[in-house]
Amino acid sequence: MWQRQLDANTLSSTAGRMQQDKHSVQTLRDWATTFMPAFESCVEAGGLGMMCSFNSIRGTPACGNHRSMTTWARQQWNFSGYMVSDQGAAYGIYSDHKFASSIAEAAAIAVKGGLDVEDANDEQHTAFSGLGEALSQGLLSEADLDQSVSRLFYVRMLLGEFDPAENNPYRSILTSEIRSERHLNLTREAAEKSFVLLRNEENVLPQLTYPPKVGLVGPFSDCPACYYGKYSPHKDVGVTISLAEALNETKSSITVAPGCESPACEDYDKKSIVDAVSSSDLVILAVGLGSKFESEGMDRPNMELPGNQGKLVQDTINIAKNNSEQKHIRVIVVLFAAGPVLPATFDGADAILVCFYPAESTGIAVRNTLFGNTSPGGRLPFSWPIQEDAVPAESNYTMAGRTYRYNQTNVKWDFGYGLTYSTIEYSSPNISTSVTVCEPIQVEVVVSNKGDYDVDEVVQVYVNWDKMEPEAETPDLSLGAFQRVLVKKKASVSVKLEVPPRQMAVLTPPLCGVVPDGQGMALWKDSVGHVSDAITQDACCMACAKTENCEAYTFNSSSCELYASYTLPRKQAGAVSGQPLNQWNVRPGRISVSIRRSSSQTITTNQVSIQGAEKPLSQC
Repeated sequence: MWQRQLDANTLSSTAGRMQQDKHSVQTLRDWATTFMPAFESCVEAGGLGMMCSFNSIRGTPACGNHRSMTTWARQQWNFSGYMVSDQGAAYGIYSDHKFASSIAEAAAIAVKGGLDVEDANDEQHTAFSGLGEALSQGLLSEADLDQSVSRLFYVRMLLGEFDPAENNPYRSILTSEIRSERHLNLTREAAEKSFVLLRNEENVLPQLTYPPKVGLVGPFSDCPACYYGKYSPHKDVGVTISLAEALNETKSSITVAPGCESPACEDYDKKSIVDAVSSSDLVILAVGLGSKFESEGMDRPNMELPGNQGKLVQDTINIAKNNSEQKHIRVIVVLFAAGPVLPATFDGADAILVCFYPAESTGIAVRNTLFGNTSPGGRLPFSWPIQEDAVPAESNYTMAGRTYRYNQTNVKWDFGYGLTYSTIEYSSPNISTSVTVCEPIQVEVVVSNKGDYDVDEVVQVYVNWDKMEPEAETPDLSLGAFQRVLVKKKASVSVKLEVPPRQMAVLTPPLCGVVPDGQGMALWKDSVGHVSDAITQDACCMACAKTENCEAYTFNSSSCELYASYTLPRKQAGAVSGQPLNQWNVRPGRISVSIRRSSSQTITTNQVSIQGAEKPLSQC
């Protein structure tokens, strides 16, 4: 039973102060096509817990947002689990967003929106402390609370909390499972499979033998606590294997020179770096960021390494290339970071291995990868910009110019990029040329390993929409399918993939839906305009859909009023209350389908004709 945070959590940090953006997602299209699909996939995979975030979306706080927590999650996706607030977010409906006039109203807004559990900062600042008053005022009914309680007990029952101990498999897990060999091997394998090789000049990696002298430099050389991300569980550094510990188990003589006491690198010791590098046959340069510099509430002000780490990197490379013995000392960068660093920082390095935050088995996983026990098979989960000005300023939250789906310019390494230790060739590509609406596109290609190492190759299929009938707004490019396959050395594998209808669907113009609150009535807030020429409910709905900051509408006897947000269900005599509801449809038209290898090389592109009548994705 796992949970994922619903909506776009857009906390930003300015001068050390947390800011909660009240309009983090500006358009329904961005909300529906960029942020929501990941959560829908979690529901399809069986997830039973989701978390609403701090921010407001189009004027309504996420933890009181009926559209996301109820209309989409429960009614459209059939989510049957529980909703929990991020810490303090439910109380923030009243205290931060000023969306509710009292704690009781905040509690009612949250529950009516779909929230089941509040994670509060402390006992004095809880929205749900107002539940009793909300009942007394008629803002909530006992049936509303029963509904939330039933969801919570449903999940607890699935966990077996009320079953006899002998019937609950979770109760039979022994403490010997903790750090068992099976689990330790899994931590190592998970780390190794996530590493992304960005550069490998002259195939410097893997190192086939252990060099006599290895210089291990940089603040991540021997820093077990640095190998964990922000939300890792308790960091037991006593059982975390550092790079220094793992390399000291090899036949090489290891000189460790962190150069700084921490990733902040405020106290740079250049002499130790000079001594370590100049006396080595190979240098492993371990640098990065860490949770102090990238985490919730801690946005990075730039793409540089912290403190003097950038100087440490360039000093290391310069010393390696220009030493007194005039020998070419190879420099391998091992980067620990969740986000991109300026590529120019590593100019002159022979190889770059991005390790993210591999946790407990870091040292062993890195050693195995550098010295050829395994080949890196991870691929970039984001586009890596060439420079900072290639990243749009966070003045708004539109997706225009952001991510590989809407921008493929000024990128050093593409989304999905990653090298291996072998020579991979693709042949005999085959893509369907025509499918009917709701039929998947079949893709097949032969992947051959011409090299001397067993490697994982990630076959990627991308789609873009050439022509829809009628036209629809779509991303420039989108990942349609991918498959990670093990290809043994000197062997070939035939890889078959399907682009499912979901990846071909487009978001259609809004349908006009009545707010499903039992009465079809709601108390709307923040009027954004009266539409005099909307003389039907559908016309009123479409007027709302075309108004940028309109979230909902009321229609009453040819009177159409548009609103920026909505909250508690209340009766309004003679009024019909509603909101524009988008629907995913598969349309006839033409789609370009491309097969890409992990080095971002396009193997082939075919145009696929989609034939037949338009259908809602739910009917596919």
